[in-house]
Amino acid sequence: MFVRKKPNKSGSVSVQVVAKTRSRRQKVIKSIGSSKDPKEIERLMAEGRDYINVGHQLRDINDATSQSYPRNTYTNNDWAAMEEAGCIFLPCAGYRLGNNTQSAGNSGMYWSASRNSSKTAKYVRFSSMAQLQTGSRCSGRSVRLAKDL
Repeated sequence: MFVRKKPNKSGSVSVQVVAKTRSRRQKVIKSIGSSKDPKEIERLMAEGRDYINVGHQLRDINDATSQSYPRNTYTNNDWAAMEEAGCIFLPCAGYRLGNNTQSAGNSGMYWSASRNSSKTAKYVRFSSMAQLQTGSRCSGRSVRLAKDL
């Protein structure tokens, strides 16, 4: 994602957060605002950069009371635009250990396509940060179907 200035016919400049779609088109994720005043345009550009940065910073997902914890303020159109831009959504589904589910709601574990050995494979684990780990192939981790681009 990036922030762009788009000149309008009226002489004002619109500031937008934009992402490139899989087809390489630009999709507006969020319109920040518009102005003719250069100082206001720069303020809007900073607001757009903040919008992007807040959404991409690692947060402590276990601390829902934290002031820095991002709230879900996305509209259906925002979600659709992010998905069209190639974003994927991985819920914190936890993992299976025997007949029990562990860490659901606290962490997500997703198998990669990489087999490490006949008994182990690579998987990505995320909670407050993401890690590539190796685990027993007999333990239950989620599978996210994806297509190579």
